Amino acid sequence: MTTDRLYDLAFQFKATKLWTFVSEGNLFAVKLSDGEMGYCVIYGMSTENTELTLYVGEEGYKGYCLFRDAGDIGEDIVKIGEIMASQNFLQCTLAYKYMLSGDEAREVQRYAKARQISLRGQKNYPRFSKYQPGRQEWSFDSVLDEQRMSEALSAMIYVRELLEKGVNIFAVEAGTMRLLTRQDGQWTISNTPYPEIDFSYPEPLFSNEIIAEKIKRKRKVGIWQCGTIWLPTPYLKDGHEDEAPFLPLTLLCADQNTDEIPQVINTDVEDFIYAVNTLAKNLSEADIVPRKLRCGDDRCFALLKDFCNKTGIQLERASMLKKLDEGRISFLQYAKGLEHMDVGEIAEELLNLSDEELAELPQELVDILLKYGEKGEVPQELLDRVKKGRPE
Repeated sequence: MTTDRLYDLAFQFKATKLWTFVSEGNLFAVKLSDGEMGYCVIYGMSTENTELTLYVGEEGYKGYCLFRDAGDIGEDIVKIGEIMASQNFLQCTLAYKYMLSGDEAREVQRYAKARQISLRGQKNYPRFSKYQPGRQEWSFDSVLDEQRMSEALSAMIYVRELLEKGVNIFAVEAGTMRLLTRQDGQWTISNTPYPEIDFSYPEPLFSNEIIAEKIKRKRKVGIWQCGTIWLPTPYLKDGHEDEAPFLPLTLLCADQNTDEIPQVINTDVEDFIYAVNTLAKNLSEADIVPRKLRCGDDRCFALLKDFCNKTGIQLERASMLKKLDEGRISFLQYAKGLEHMDVGEIAEELLNLSDEELAELPQELVDILLKYGEKGEVPQELLDRVKKGRPE
């Protein structure tokens, strides 16, 4: 359950309208009280969503850099999946009611009623979410999450106060960003350099000498194209029901000379070595093994480096791997087909909005409603109201 203190700060942040002054290119560092460094980005100036995103620590900043430097990736589902599964941040979104679960919406309504706050209008429902590497989006699940977000919101409210005083918060030297630090109950502002980030991946050691020797003696023929992908179909481990579900990391191997996909191995962010051990076991039981593995991404290369070194299989990094790319897209499209959204429930919530609020719906959501409307899964009344005032 979200604390009233966090809602207090979320509504104060909403009142600042800070996203009308700063863009996604303005990054603010915040020294958090638990010793971690947080990196705050405000989205809303050039995007449909209004959000304060707090990237936590080095891993968080690394995910921010992946997102920032991705460029226009369009509908590249491989890159989109990689970026989203690599994120480590906390987020406060000023959302429409339909974007919240029933319990979340009732929490906001309870808070607002007790303080006589009107929730009419656009994006009046604060929503808090958490992203972790290799995990599905989740709600805050610790006191630390709320503490960190509270400090980030408080720091951004202070940034708005500085703007009102005429302080140029954008006046920083090249290679530095603004740093907000709380001392003796007061925020102070200074500059700090951008962190240096290591984008390399861990190289797990393959320790099964018996299997390694067995593979080493086998006849080696052909080339496999290998890569890793995150699948968008989360799963729960037994005993982990109160945690964010895992996203499977899949090691995919495609035979370069055929249409075969000889290996598809799923693992998770906590057990990458499982993929290597499974591949080793499978190859040790095969009649022949590939003489060379070509990796389509740096994580895959790091994952297989020690294994290949100990089994006599050649390993190289390559960027253009057609068979692998085809296999990746095929598996991702299949996985996304397993996902579903409860359009009927969303439609019921939207019917309660005014025509003015419906006119402000993101175009992406409108497109989904129209798509499902063609199947008869969205009330015609809602479709007519959504279309009103929009270009054909």
